[in-house]
Amino acid sequence: MFFTFVQHMETDRNAEGRFTAQVFHIRLNSTGIAEAERMADCLQDSRFTAIFCSDQIRAIETAVIIACRHEEAGYIVTDQRLREVNVGKLVGVRQAEVAEPLYKTRHPNFDFRPAGGESKSDVIGRLCAFIGQVKADYYNTGEVLIVGHGTALRVLLEHFRVPEVLTRKNFVRVQI
Repeated sequence: MFFTFVQHMETDRNAEGRFTAQVFHIRLNSTGIAEAERMADCLQDSRFTAIFCSDQIRAIETAVIIACRHEEAGYIVTDQRLREVNVGKLVGVRQAEVAEPLYKTRHPNFDFRPAGGESKSDVIGRLCAFIGQVKADYYNTGEVLIVGHGTALRVLLEHFRVPEVLTRKNFVRVQI
């Protein structure tokens, strides 16, 4: 089964380098809307049988912009397992200001549990459960689009040993 992964596009908090984590109300800014439209253009030749996204607004807005050019996929399914990494009390803090190494999302074994959030293994567990369910429900039905969040999707792709790096400028298509 093929999965195409897309990171939600820019928000003001992303531009400021702040942890946004599982805050729901954060919307795309004008740059993010333009990025989502460019991503929709890049994916115009894809034929998705389903579109899934995080239940956070910025991911939904990105998915809707892309889905407008992919009516064959039907509708967008939101799933809370696709949420960004929970960083607990660090929400809103500038990432550059965090001194504790295990609170860096690029740390190979980050762990936000002491701050009231998730560990890397927690994130991998919920995302792998999601992928397993999609594979069971949509097995051999083509390609699905997954719109999520940068750190969570990076961790998932690393877990599956996918060498491509996901950014807001590209998508990653893999067979899992």
